[in-house]
Amino acid sequence: MCLNCGCKMYENDMGSTDTITTETLVKAAKAMNQNAEVTLKNMQEAIEAISVEDLQKEIDKE
Repeated sequence: MCLNCGCKMYENDMGSTDTITTETLVKAAKAMNQNAEVTLKNMQEAIEAISVEDLQKEIDKE
């Protein structure tokens, strides 16, 4: 799954390069010279900090 779709096939981009996959996470970790633990910890913190309302506002802009 793209990590945002919900099907739990984390490596499947569902035919779109705009989805978030495990490959995306690997590329991001390597770009910042991070290991998996640090990358996931930072992402968890970021997800907890982003409000549903603020994200929805950005989605609705499109």
